[in-house]
Amino acid sequence: MESELRASAAANNVTHQAKSVDVTDFGAKCSLEDAPPRDLTGKQPHLFVAGMAIAFIGSMCGIGGGLFTVPVLHFGFRMSLRRSVATSLCLVFATTSSATVAEMLSPSSAIVWPLVGCLMIGTLLGAQIGYPLSKRFNAHNLRGIFSIVIMFSAYRVLFGGAADDHSVEGSIRLTSAFYAAGAGFLGGFVSPILGIGGGLVTVPALLLGPSALTYQGVRACSMATAVVTSGRSLSLYWKERGIHQQAAIPLSLGAIVGAALGVTSVHQPGVITYARLMLGVILFFVSLRFAWAWWKGR
Repeated sequence: MESELRASAAANNVTHQAKSVDVTDFGAKCSLEDAPPRDLTGKQPHLFVAGMAIAFIGSMCGIGGGLFTVPVLHFGFRMSLRRSVATSLCLVFATTSSATVAEMLSPSSAIVWPLVGCLMIGTLLGAQIGYPLSKRFNAHNLRGIFSIVIMFSAYRVLFGGAADDHSVEGSIRLTSAFYAAGAGFLGGFVSPILGIGGGLVTVPALLLGPSALTYQGVRACSMATAVVTSGRSLSLYWKERGIHQQAAIPLSLGAIVGAALGVTSVHQPGVITYARLMLGVILFFVSLRFAWAWWKGR
């Protein structure tokens, strides 16, 4: 009887360990069996403002905003890490949807739909392959290499010349289409492995490579692509009931307003230069974060 109890306890311990994931972004472990959501009564105005600010910056830079939302929820509102990730996807989906609608309604819309289609195909395929690998892939060396690549991208974005305000044609060359699909695949592949949003990869890749897009076009196409990819991820977490609905609603409402304001602002003369500057600064700090994670894991 005693041996059976010991065997049962050991099995339970193995099961518990199997249900934990290594969260490289914050150097901690997070249980997949999340604790009950914290009561955030009275915090909705703060969440609305946070969502609006994050979406405003994200829509101008072409990124969804999960990079900022997860630490805000985890450290600022004491939400568990996994629930923070799930809830942040509500903001990302709201941001990208609102930004895309605002872009479509803009007289100077920069969306190139054929290229968006190529990005979507590449991103979804990359995520499909990267997600199962993320569970058994040692990302330590990849983090170090990625920090160097992102640092180089930040330098090119910041000092590679002035951004221009011109939109692009509605058609793309075959080489640009293949390149966009490759950039989308890379973004989708490394996202689940490194725990980052795909836009942090695809935006600099499209901006600095032979995509035939200006910064305005890259930003707009990245937002349109992320509507599908973030919606797909959000649906998975929704089925797991991992979303903090009390936080998700004000965050999403704020994101809708902030993204629309961001797109409207970025189309004003001269603002695109500051948007590109913000993207370069964000890439620089992301590079430092991955370099620090690589250094600690040596």
